[in-house]
Order: sequence, then structure tokens, then C-alpha cells
Amino acid sequence: MFKKYFELIIILIPLLTFGQTKSNYKFSNNFSFKIIATTYKYDSKTGVYTRQYIEKDSSVVTKLDKKELELIQKLINNLNFKKFPENFECSILNSYMMPSFETTIEVKIEGKIKKSTNTTYCEFKTKPKMAKSFELIRKEIYRILNSKKEINQMRECDLIFE
Repeated sequence: MFKKYFELIIILIPLLTFGQTKSNYKFSNNFSFKIIATTYKYDSKTGVYTRQYIEKDSSVVTKLDKKELELIQKLINNLNFKKFPENFECSILNSYMMPSFETTIEVKIEGKIKKSTNTTYCEFKTKPKMAKSFELIRKEIYRILNSKKEINQMRECDLIFE
């Protein structure tokens, strides 16, 4: 429980810090995003959340409200998502982990699309600060999605990773 609150505080610090200094931030009604992870995907435009299962995937529709979308958009703006690489590369000196998982976040603001993919394959990235920022965005989206009743009522993913 404490860990959950600690992560939320860590996520909100950049919002509070950068939110004060970036006066040019303005919420766009044309903002949408997609997140594609190993066991789930979500499209904020359609509200479709899909979770993978061994036999058959399952989907529900849950729309984010304006406040939730604004929180995500502000975090994406403040952490400078538009400058993230298309793929986070592993640094030369690294340890590698298997199984590994990828997460892709695609953002659309005012008709412009930006996509970035991060992996757990390696612990150390060539752009560590940006990789950490990517994870903050991913965790906040995950937190918001998992607060939705429709998603909470789905059974857990039954895929096994070795």
C-alpha cells in the first residue's frame, strides 16, 4: 500500500514542479493516446481496453474523463515525450533479462503522432532519464486504467512467462 502511494507521489512531483514553470501548456481536446503492453492495450479515442488470455482476448469499453486525460497529457508534456526516441536502446555495458517485455506509447496531439517503445530487456538505456520518464508515464496510465471498474472486473491475465 505504501509503495503505491510512494509511486503516485513520484509521478506527481514532475507535474507539480514542471507544471509551475511551463506556462505554455494548454490542454488539447484533440489529444489521444494508445498504450500497447505485453498483456494489454488501450486506445483512449475508442475507449477499448483489451487484455490477452491464453484462449481468447477480452475487451471492455471504458472512457477516461477529461480530468484523467488532462493529467496524462500534462505528464506527457512536462516529461517532454515528443523528444523520446522511437525505441530506447540498451547501453553497451548491460545485463539482459529474460523474459523481456515491451511497452509502446503512441500520442496524438493536434494531428501530430509520436510513438515510443521501451523494453525491460536491459536495465540500463542509452538515454536513462528519458527511459525513467517513459516509465513514469506508463505507470500513471496503468494506475488510471486500473482504477476503472470495467477493467477491475476483468479476470487477471493467465499468460505464463518463463
